[in-house]
Amino acid sequence: MKLKVENVEKFRKVIESCENPVYLTDNEVNRYGEYNLKLNLKSHLSFYLGVAELLKEHGDWFEIHASKSDEAKLMEFIVANDQANTED
Repeated sequence: MKLKVENVEKFRKVIESCENPVYLTDNEVNRYGEYNLKLNLKSHLSFYLGVAELLKEHGDWFEIHASKSDEAKLMEFIVANDQANTED
């Protein structure tokens, strides 16, 4: 999923409103079955590192993982974000 984040502050608020950890991972898995990169976006430092990666040219190499209860909040943000980008 490529996530184009133009409103970083709104994205941060959505992440903070989640009840459980939200992770940004890369698509590469090491030989132990773990992601090479796994950032907990609820941490402020990890959030800004993760957003920096999403803003780079290769943002589609990353995935966001959340609990089932938090997925609705993230999907609502993603859909609204996509609609705003297509209207431009």
